[in-house]
Amino acid sequence: MSSSHHAKQLRSRRTEQRLVEATLSLLQEGGLGACTVPAVAERAGVAVGSVYRRYPDKQAMVGSAILAVFSVPPEAEGQYVAIVEESSGLDDFLRRLAMSSIVAALHNRTLVLATRDFARLSTDDAWLGEYQPLPGRARTLILHAANERFRAEVPGGE
Repeated sequence: MSSSHHAKQLRSRRTEQRLVEATLSLLQEGGLGACTVPAVAERAGVAVGSVYRRYPDKQAMVGSAILAVFSVPPEAEGQYVAIVEESSGLDDFLRRLAMSSIVAALHNRTLVLATRDFARLSTDDAWLGEYQPLPGRARTLILHAANERFRAEVPGGE
């Protein structure tokens, strides 16, 4: 692979990342209505044509960004398990879990609502098939780690 080809791939990945970040920030700021292709292009610092070279339409662009934010790559799983490992006990774990959930919901309310609306309105079965298991992935990681650590402290064991 030539160095110019590698540089082109790197630029493409960076552009893709900027588009995802721009999409998510617009969803966070103003919901689905604020997230238009021209607005994303402007926020990402690219031409509208660059967006359309990657995505056929707004739905594909928004859907891709949502999948990116809700995916839990294997290298990030430790972040979710840390809430269990860093807790001094079951009460502390439950307090940390509740607070992190509340803070996340408050700080990301518009994004969460936009994501919910997008998923509810989506007619793309392939996208829905990818998305539907994702929101529960982090919860599953946390609950599995909590069950392993605190099983003896919970009546019934789970």
